[in-house]
Amino acid sequence: MAKGAGLQRAPMGRKLRPGWWLPGIGRKLPGWRWFAAAIGLAWALCLLALGIGLLVPGVTWDGSLQPAVDARFLSPEDLELLQSTAANASLPPVVLLGLAGLLSGVTMSFAVGCGEEIGWRGLVHAELRPLGFWRNALVTGGLWALWHMPLVALGYGFPVHPGLGAALLGASCLVSSVGYAYVRERSGSTLAVGLFHGATEGALLVAVAPVSGGSELTVGMASVTWIAADVLLVAGLLAFGRFVAGTGVNPLTGKRRQPASVVQR
Repeated sequence: MAKGAGLQRAPMGRKLRPGWWLPGIGRKLPGWRWFAAAIGLAWALCLLALGIGLLVPGVTWDGSLQPAVDARFLSPEDLELLQSTAANASLPPVVLLGLAGLLSGVTMSFAVGCGEEIGWRGLVHAELRPLGFWRNALVTGGLWALWHMPLVALGYGFPVHPGLGAALLGASCLVSSVGYAYVRERSGSTLAVGLFHGATEGALLVAVAPVSGGSELTVGMASVTWIAADVLLVAGLLAFGRFVAGTGVNPLTGKRRQPASVVQR
């Protein structure tokens, strides 16, 4: 076989080599701090969304978790089992739900999150890196949003307001993409982003199960309150990056800045 047979030309002029998908994961495993940070960020997002959602007029806390059944996140049988197990353990049902979400976030949901993020914050992010951090994050987020739109058309998430729901989902994907891109650049690995994504999915029920009232547009994933929480989280990440920038590390690339005298103009 001729040398180089089967090689393809990649976007942006980069060659694809056997095992071309490996750069999508990253050249190194993220350190334990990034694994811990990914889990912490996911839970911070969900708890922020819960807190902001409870500020919406007409929205109240329901510790029985019955709203999760009404919204079809849990079946009546699942809720009954959860409540009885929590009672036997002398724990509030929401605490047991949180522990289950934490376990799911670092196992099954982690695997699912990596399966998605190896494509988006792995391959696509790497191919669009020449665009710069912001355009890369927003273009990837826009493509990611379009990829989700068929679910909205099928009634998932926003069965009553599919039009407004599609707009909210698009905005949510753009904001989330900035945060995911930041974690991808700072950690140097898509695995950290996959854990961030998966842990968010695992913690999601804690943000919606005890919430009574509101609508699909005001509470829940990709709702107005969810986007507000995500904006606050991303703003916090960027502010942290600016603080860390004083060490000489670029907060958006994770690389040490070159002296001004050697930076190409």
